[in-house]
Amino acid sequence: MRLVLLLAALAATPTCAPLPGERGATPVTVLDEPGFERLLDNADGGLLVVNLFATWCSACRGELPVLDRYAQDAPEIDFAAVSLDEAGKTAEVRSYASTLRLGLPVFHLSVPDPVSTVGRHLDAFHGGIPVTAVLGEGGRVLAMHAGRVGRTDLEDLLARARSKTGG
Repeated sequence: MRLVLLLAALAATPTCAPLPGERGATPVTVLDEPGFERLLDNADGGLLVVNLFATWCSACRGELPVLDRYAQDAPEIDFAAVSLDEAGKTAEVRSYASTLRLGLPVFHLSVPDPVSTVGRHLDAFHGGIPVTAVLGEGGRVLAMHAGRVGRTDLEDLLARARSKTGG
């Protein structure tokens, strides 16, 4: 629910507009750098699981459905899948997300150099994907996993994150 409010706020800004969705298509919200920064800020302080992926990444294709199912099972946790595909590839990102039938919020960081942008705002990121991070209030990285994440990995990430928040 908290992420729904964030999506509405991002969509209301002129630099972060959602793409018009076709019937049955997974909506993809386009983010510029300030929009990405607002997403990561996680102002309400709950847990936010951010998955960084690209449409050309085979490991990403296998893990996104796992994250999507977990997001459905854990509505108290916010999830966001963020594509690092090059700027201008949002239609491909939407097609990819729709093919996987993703229900979790999907974003496309449509900036000239997404890897550098992520690195500026998520200091534990070193350029490889897929990466899944659990963020706390203010975008603080509580736990991170590089490489394909399965359900057990995700549960471990969340346990590590909760141990740092006392929850």
